[in-house]
Amino acid sequence: MNIRKRKIIFFQFFLFVISTLIVYFFYFNKDKVENIEVENIQTAEDESSNVFNDIEYSGFDLNGNRYYLFSSEAIFDSEKPEIVNMKNVLARFTFKDGSILIVRSKTGLFNNKSLDMFFTENVNSEYNKHKLYSNNIDYLNTKSLLKVYGNVNGSGPKGKINAENLNFDLKNKTLDISAIENSQVNVNLVN
Repeated sequence: MNIRKRKIIFFQFFLFVISTLIVYFFYFNKDKVENIEVENIQTAEDESSNVFNDIEYSGFDLNGNRYYLFSSEAIFDSEKPEIVNMKNVLARFTFKDGSILIVRSKTGLFNNKSLDMFFTENVNSEYNKHKLYSNNIDYLNTKSLLKVYGNVNGSGPKGKINAENLNFDLKNKTLDISAIENSQVNVNLVN
């Protein structure tokens, strides 16, 4: 073989190896939930405290959806280090179909082992031009469930809703709307 053919074969082999590695790291390695990226951690002045400022988590949930979680202040419990208490929380979920859910809250909890997230106090969310306000939103990664509850009200291009509970099955993409006791669910749809 001449030198030109050898270079072409070597270059093709090199591209094959690189593409194989890229496929492995982006598609097969994402199921490892333990690979949570923690960025921009700044410790508090007291080294013995478990308070951190401007903490970020990102990765993939158990269903392969990408998540990004930010908190201006995070407090870790020494006895339960997997539980992170957060203040001024922002979360962004990018689902496999390309849709995006953004959740903001004053406080929240994050379990960095199960990837379950609990948003509390002044919770507002946005999803496909719909805005939703509630007391709580639970992103239960282990159950593929998004629970919205406590004074739920929202609006969007299709109308308005007032309810006590919304349960969104993330796998099946179904929505269950309910109220407590004799309360009514109020939904106004626009054609």
